[in-house]
Amino acid sequence: MRLRLLGWSVAATLALSAETAAAPLEDCAAMLPWGAPVMADVGRPHTYLCRLAYVLRHNNLRHVPDWVAWPTGKVNAAGCLPRSDTFRADPDLPPGVGATPSDYDEPSFDQGHVAGDAYFNFAVEPERQSFLMSNMTPQTPASNRGPYRGLEMTSREWAADTDAGIWTIAGPIFPARPKTIGRTRVAVPAANWKIVLRGDRAVAVIIPNLASYVAPHRWDDFIVPIAEVERQAGIRISLPAGISRVTREPAWPVDHGPWTLAHQAACALLR
Repeated sequence: MRLRLLGWSVAATLALSAETAAAPLEDCAAMLPWGAPVMADVGRPHTYLCRLAYVLRHNNLRHVPDWVAWPTGKVNAAGCLPRSDTFRADPDLPPGVGATPSDYDEPSFDQGHVAGDAYFNFAVEPERQSFLMSNMTPQTPASNRGPYRGLEMTSREWAADTDAGIWTIAGPIFPARPKTIGRTRVAVPAANWKIVLRGDRAVAVIIPNLASYVAPHRWDDFIVPIAEVERQAGIRISLPAGISRVTREPAWPVDHGPWTLAHQAACALLR
C-alpha cells in the first residue's frame, strides 16, 4: 500500500533487516531525497524501519536509532491531535533487539523522542508510530524538556512559515563505553544532535545529555557546523549541493507569539 503524505510519496509501514536494507530505503526514498546517511560503523548490526512519516536506522546493539529523518510540510506543521502517549516496543525489530518501556523504569531518563510526536500530530497513525520505542533514546529531563523541545517547537514554526516546509535528521552521540539502562541494556547517549534544512540553508546542534546545565540554556546555545555533528556521531549525511558543512549557521528568527495564537485558534475550531 502506498500513501501520499506531506506531499511526499511514502510506503506504508515496512521494516526489513540489514541484509535486505535496500528495500526499505527505496520505499522511503522520498524522505531521504539526497540519499541515506552512511555510518562509520556500517557493519554494526542494524535494522531500517520505514514508517508513514519518518524513516530510521535502528542500532541493534545499542537498542536506539542511529538516526531518524523526516519531512515536515507547511500544511502539517501545526496539528491539533492530543498526545497519545502510546509508548510500546517496536514489533518490527528482531526478537530481543528493541527497547521496551520498562527499560526506562528508572529515575534519571525520559523516553526521549528523536522525532518528536508533535511533528506528526496532524494524523492519528503517524502520531502513534512516533511512540514506538525504536524512535527513543534515554534523554535527561533537562535536555528533553529543555533545549531539545525548544528546537522542536521552533522548527515546526519554520515549517509553517515556509512553502516547501523543512527536512530534519537527528540522532545520538555516544562515548566509547556508554552507560546502559534496563534489562535490554539500552545505551545512554552523551549528547543528541539535530540538523534542520530549510530551503538552501541548514542549522545543526549538538545538545549535551546532562542532568542539569550550569545556567538556563536555549537550543541555539548549542549550534555547531554540520561537520562537527558528522565527526562526533560518526556519520556522513547526504545534503543538497550548496549546503555548507563547515559554517556555523546562526539561529533563524521566529516570532513565537502570532504562530502560537493562530495554532491555538485553529485547533479550538476543531473541538
